[in-house]
Amino acid sequence: MSVTLHPFDAPAGPPPKKTLSTRRHSAADALRRDASRLPLFGRHADAAAPATGRRARATLARLREVNKQLLQAMLLAQRAQRQAELTLSHQTQLMAVVAHELRNPLMTLCTTATLLPRVAADKVGRLLEIIERQTGRMSRVIGDLLDVSRVNTGKLRLELGDVDIAEVVEDSLVSCRPAMAQRTQSLRLDLPSPPGGMCGDAVRVTQILSNLLGNASKYTPAGGEIALVVQRTPDNVVFTVSDNGIGITPQALLEVFNPFVQEQHAVKFNGVGLGLGLAVVRELAEAHGGSVEASSAGLGLGSRFVVTIPARVIRAHA
Repeated sequence: MSVTLHPFDAPAGPPPKKTLSTRRHSAADALRRDASRLPLFGRHADAAAPATGRRARATLARLREVNKQLLQAMLLAQRAQRQAELTLSHQTQLMAVVAHELRNPLMTLCTTATLLPRVAADKVGRLLEIIERQTGRMSRVIGDLLDVSRVNTGKLRLELGDVDIAEVVEDSLVSCRPAMAQRTQSLRLDLPSPPGGMCGDAVRVTQILSNLLGNASKYTPAGGEIALVVQRTPDNVVFTVSDNGIGITPQALLEVFNPFVQEQHAVKFNGVGLGLGLAVVRELAEAHGGSVEASSAGLGLGSRFVVTIPARVIRAHA
């Protein structure tokens, strides 16, 4: 006989096991899950990358600028070192030239002094001329050095007053005529009639003309010609000294008024001097409110120097 049980009459027992179904995740889900497990800075790494690159580029730019500045400083230091070495060498050469310029007349003076007690009375005058000439040479060297020093230190001063042009021309010739006579050189003077006067420092104007005439005589061969022409304009007095001497090259014309500059062919022709005479001429002319210009057609074709000084010097230039 079959018995039918009602569900409520079923015997008690463990509940039936349930089987859980596993959800399948796609690759995108896995990436999202892994990204959610990364630390916070990791998730923003891509966003911070541009800022990091900008900082790196800025640092690199600063390093390049610092390196550029260091390179420039090194080049400047090397240039300064070379300039200092050149200056030291130039000063050494200058001291040698100064010693040479002073030693020669000093030796002549010493020799003449030893001869004075031994010579006959009629020859004493000749020895005195030698002494006077050599002391004058030493005085010019020392005077030029002092004038350049005064210019560099701003201590050059003018004693302005009325200047008689004829007198300063004659005074300038006193120191130049012996050298010209020794070299049998001819001198041509051309002065306005009457020469008149001007405002200036008579001693310094005489020095300008003496330096130019002495320079012309020094670099003009024996038997050469030298000319001094004085012209007046309503505002200026113009002194022109020319010669038919060894001339000046175009390159030397650019530096002929610089201190201690002597052209090579001039040194070979006449090695006497420091190269200060023309530098002093320029400084004295400019101190009067004037100027000086040099010109030459070339080697062997002579030279020409033109000094222009206002007839009435403004005292601010003194």
